[in-house]
Amino acid sequence: MKHFIIAGLLFFGICITANSQTNKVNYELSALYNNNFRKFIYNEHNADSAFYYVKKIASDKLLEPSLKDLMHNQFTQSFIKNISEGINDANQINQLNKTIAVSKLVLSKIDTDTTHLLKEVARPIIIWTKIQDNPNDIPLLTNLATEFLTHNLTPSQFYSNKTGRYGLLIYKIINEKPELKPLALKIYNSIKDNLKNNQIAATELTSRTELQKRAYYRYLYAFISSNEASTTADPFQKQALLKTAFDFSPDFNDKNNQQGYYYDMGFLGGKESFEEDYLTFLIKNDSDKKQVLQTLLKTALNEPNYKEKLRQFYTEIYPSDSNFSTFWAESIENKAEPSPVIITNQIDKKLFSSKEFHGKWILIDFWGTWCAPCRREHPDLQKFYNQLVLQNSNKIALLTFACKDTEDKVAKYMKEKGYSFPVAMSDGNFETNFKVQGYPTKILVTPKGKYIRIPFDTDWVNFIKQYSDL
Repeated sequence: MKHFIIAGLLFFGICITANSQTNKVNYELSALYNNNFRKFIYNEHNADSAFYYVKKIASDKLLEPSLKDLMHNQFTQSFIKNISEGINDANQINQLNKTIAVSKLVLSKIDTDTTHLLKEVARPIIIWTKIQDNPNDIPLLTNLATEFLTHNLTPSQFYSNKTGRYGLLIYKIINEKPELKPLALKIYNSIKDNLKNNQIAATELTSRTELQKRAYYRYLYAFISSNEASTTADPFQKQALLKTAFDFSPDFNDKNNQQGYYYDMGFLGGKESFEEDYLTFLIKNDSDKKQVLQTLLKTALNEPNYKEKLRQFYTEIYPSDSNFSTFWAESIENKAEPSPVIITNQIDKKLFSSKEFHGKWILIDFWGTWCAPCRREHPDLQKFYNQLVLQNSNKIALLTFACKDTEDKVAKYMKEKGYSFPVAMSDGNFETNFKVQGYPTKILVTPKGKYIRIPFDTDWVNFIKQYSDL
């Protein structure tokens, strides 16, 4: 996770489309300013030009989300301590050092600038970097940490300006100073209380923005609970903390909104999930086997690579019961949501009706010719169609929807690439029915007509194989 910097920034392989002409204009302006900012930070190393473009973003209130993403998830990577550790290439190190130097110059320009929005967004970064650069200046650390606690560690900034993340980074530094431990504890307790008291419930109406915020709150709460568990000797307290970390580890909603916490995971050096720690504790301490089974089931449903371990444990508990497949299938149905009926014509004029596939799995894929992440995975999708769908037509079917596209473009694309997987044109209703918020999105419909959203950025082929027993 450490070197997710400078390759020019972590790429999230998902497309989000603008829903209005105004949003499209904002998106295009944002992309222009962001690309120029990154060019002058990472390639041409010109602080004045980089500062000019970040000011352009900050001058437009409509671009505030773009400014915050740029500052907190991209620009700030330059200030990770010992970021060059593990890099052996002299040219890469030289480029990295130039990037760090120009980033510091830009941050100093922002520190003295009068643009309110820019100063507000950057202030937590400035406080954190000054504390990191002056670890032995106790008066300075005291003033900066107090300012952060008083003015930045507020509910309104906790997620929007990532002050939960910076607070944990600051806590780690000042907690090493005996005279600052009380102040460090105040910061930590403020973070913990905020995380505990402001968790967000996910419903069908929860927006993508709120789901990303939910993912952030859940991940940070799991992270601090796991850290506390690692430092306590009391087995009962350890189990409770590990259980909390387990419960708040990224679920399907979080994984599909990973941008809400992914960079925080990198900055904090956290794991992708804390589920295995709790599971290991239960097994090691010979806990109630049915409790372990339910914990393992939840883990396997979230991460199907645990399915074989679940199978082995199930047969240990129920040695005379050979119905693991039934147990697994019923558990999936209990987790899944009722699926809308799908009836549509494919571009080859064949009618597709999900009613005809009752008793089989159906993979639904939403994509577009305009979506680069979609196009990148189409060779794998074609291979999946050839090797799994066509050869297991009694078990699984495939339908893909080309979205925000034209039939002519889609037909030309399919012909040029030599793809033959089934395609239907979406009129937008199918995305609405399945609550599609980005592309590609994959939906797995169960044999009983319920569905699961395959988590973004996962090995979807393995996921489907494990879930469907293919």
